[in-house]
Amino acid sequence: MKMFLFALIATMTFTASALINPVNRSTNLKYDGTVVPGSLEQHFINVKNTSGGSVAIGQVMVLDLTADNGFSATTSTSDLAAPICVMAVTCASNALCKCQKYGYFSAALFDAGPAPATAGKKAFLSSGAAGYIVGKNSPAATDYPIGIFYDSTAASGPIELFIQL
Repeated sequence: MKMFLFALIATMTFTASALINPVNRSTNLKYDGTVVPGSLEQHFINVKNTSGGSVAIGQVMVLDLTADNGFSATTSTSDLAAPICVMAVTCASNALCKCQKYGYFSAALFDAGPAPATAGKKAFLSSGAAGYIVGKNSPAATDYPIGIFYDSTAASGPIELFIQL
């Protein structure tokens, strides 16, 4: 009986902790040195598109300050808007969609109007085209960086970016 009580008390009082994190979040390599599919380090969130229309893959989203709920997002041309993610899928109006906050992104939408993109330099939110990124020769202190350009280009269109939001 004494052993039964000890086992019962031990079961109730001893606890074990486990690290609970997403599995395969870090990039892993196969035996031949290539990247394991699906292991590329990328972080995503879900946001509700409240921009009033469909949002394309690669557009930068900012918090919708009129909703005050923490998940509604829209596109903006305000230099003061803080970007929260880059849309990973085409997102219909008022839909909940996958949006990327960190990692390699192959097709961010670039607006070449203000300045060309320079590989290794920071990308910023465009003040001319809603949801687009730009290069800036002299960024202001109020400009929020979105990530780092992988490529150099002077033409508008999709561009490779490492997102750091």
